[in-house]
Amino acid sequence: GKIGLLPEEILPRVRVIGNASLDGAALLLLDETLRAKSEQMAQCAHTVELHANPVFADYYMEGMLF
Repeated sequence: GKIGLLPEEILPRVRVIGNASLDGAALLLLDETLRAKSEQMAQCAHTVELHANPVFADYYMEGMLF
C-alpha cells in the first residue's frame, strides 16, 4: 500500500471485503454450528496485555511513522 500499513510481500494476497464484521454477525445468528464453534474458540482465547510490553511499544511506535 501507499502508506505502508501492510507489508509489500502480502499485498498480492490481500482483498478488500467491505463490512466483514456485519457479515460475520449475520452468519453467527443464522448458523448454529458456526455459533457453537465461535463459542468454543472464545473459551480458548486469553488476554495478552500489550500495553505492559516494552518491545511491543517500541514496534508500535515505530509502525506509527507512516
